[in-house]
Amino acid sequence: MNRVEISDLVALDEPARDSAILRRDFDPESPNTFIRVFMMDLWCYTPYYDRYLFESLTNEGVAVTLGAVRPYQDPDYFLKNGLRNDPGLVDLIAGLGISNNALRRVLMLGESCLNMLALVARWLFSKPHIVHVQWVPTVRKLPFEIWFMKLVKCLGIKLVYTVHNVLPHDSGQRFFPLFRRIYADMDALICHTNDAKERLTREFLIPADRVWTIPHGPLLHDAKSQSSETAKDQLCIPRAETVVLWQGIIRSYEGLDFLLDAWSRARDRVRGARLLIAGTGETELLTTISQRVHRLGLSESVRLDLKFIPDQELATYYQAADVLVYPYREVTASGALMTAKAFGKAIVATSLPAFEEALRDGETALLVSYGDVDGLADALIRLILDRKERERLGSALAAPGNSDSWSRIATETRRCYVSLLQNSALQRALP
Repeated sequence: MNRVEISDLVALDEPARDSAILRRDFDPESPNTFIRVFMMDLWCYTPYYDRYLFESLTNEGVAVTLGAVRPYQDPDYFLKNGLRNDPGLVDLIAGLGISNNALRRVLMLGESCLNMLALVARWLFSKPHIVHVQWVPTVRKLPFEIWFMKLVKCLGIKLVYTVHNVLPHDSGQRFFPLFRRIYADMDALICHTNDAKERLTREFLIPADRVWTIPHGPLLHDAKSQSSETAKDQLCIPRAETVVLWQGIIRSYEGLDFLLDAWSRARDRVRGARLLIAGTGETELLTTISQRVHRLGLSESVRLDLKFIPDQELATYYQAADVLVYPYREVTASGALMTAKAFGKAIVATSLPAFEEALRDGETALLVSYGDVDGLADALIRLILDRKERERLGSALAAPGNSDSWSRIATETRRCYVSLLQNSALQRALP
């Protein structure tokens, strides 16, 4: 018997569609099943993640629209990687080079509202099967994205939400009621760790069968390969120097104060080592970090590259590093850690559930408790002084089976989509 794909079901009238479903002709595993997805990241919070997920889903035969504006710090990022983004109607603000954060955010808010209105109008005539939401950055203050998602559901479009953070960091339980409503409205939730799924089912009472655990894939794994020595040359770092790298978007929960306290204890026991802190963030936090380095007398052993680092240069930082450190106070999933895993470097991280799922203490990384300054200092000293230990941990981390491929991630994500559409079609067919 010939199987009926989703695209065929959409074309059938109601009785014929129901008959096809009841005959169990629908094949959720068929690679030819056609699915239209709008990947929603209208403020472009995670351009690297968006890019790799878009590419991998496209390779799986999913018709994906990259619903993101250009990243304002690197407006040509999508274009230079051969991607076309389509946020709905307007994509102007990123190209204006506005340095004032408050002004840029106000303009981006107006831009995203115009795009949401345009998308609703477009979908009245031709709609995707699924809107896959990556971020809703304004919901803590304004309801526009919530209204938009409700309109999307009214149009009969399925909603999938990737839970990058179960709750906004550094907010405690303040936004728990808000995100409980958001999660309850989703047809499916995707999280990256078992711990995140357990929190969604236990704290937010989301049925387990609506939560999919799909790993976060590696980032910058396809960067041009070069030796650590060459990378150090490019960053003007002496080749003999052992580099401990912290890299990311600087936020208070990422433990830089903890790291600097540990470094102040480690520096007197090691020579020829440097802590390199690379990344950008809010001006106030950058100032605080600079002042702390000065106050602790660490200026000679700590290098601060407090700036936006484009993806090509970012790979150079990881290649130059000998040790990577993640001293976070809290985390749901870490794109920075997934970037690190692709380069096979020794890692020191805090023993948070998300890190414990991705790393094995003593086997692929060294894990310490957040706040244990002596423990973090000792772990850093151990790796700075022992090159063979660094190589052992890095090789174990880079071994096959310790990293999830984007191909597998796309397959699992597509399975989530198909499951939603299959269940929806079956529900329509039941009396």
